[in-house]
Amino acid sequence: MNEKMDDRTTIYRNDGVNIISVFIKPLSRVSPVPEDLLQWHKDPDGTEHLTLGEIRDQVSGVIGWPIFVWVEGPMRGEIYCTGNYTSETCWRRCGITGGYA
Repeated sequence: MNEKMDDRTTIYRNDGVNIISVFIKPLSRVSPVPEDLLQWHKDPDGTEHLTLGEIRDQVSGVIGWPIFVWVEGPMRGEIYCTGNYTSETCWRRCGITGGYA
């Protein structure tokens, strides 16, 4: 699993189902990205969203690389990464989980 993902892939949070975590690994340890760093788009129903490209642009300019996004649903989850290879900044789906249920 190392499938390239489109920068326009949309990540949703506050939808009552998915749990979103964004992490960086600048040196040898993984650290969470502060929640207030990301500026999410708000929908009328309260759901918030960002594309993978927007997450990369907001985080990389302030904190660094690589960036990991974990999206967990009740029955399935996905892990995305960018900046893991110095020669590329595209997103890759680097894992699938069994969800949090």
